[in-house]
Amino acid sequence: MTELDEEIRKALSSAELETLSALSEEPGLFAMVFGVFKGKMLLWNIFGMVLAFAATGLALWSGWNFSIPAIRAW
Repeated sequence: MTELDEEIRKALSSAELETLSALSEEPGLFAMVFGVFKGKMLLWNIFGMVLAFAATGLALWSGWNFSIPAIRAW
């Protein structure tokens, strides 16, 4: 930390330091990803994930069926 950070910490009260330390902790990648599946929007997030996988599968299938006849004709 810099000297400025140390001076700020010295100026804060203990309650403010606890709040600051709680705010400075960041969740990891997996905690953020799986945090999407918590709360009131759980079912909508699952629906969106299933829809995204279905759309990706449809796009891959369409691309495969579009390109293979062209490659075979070549």
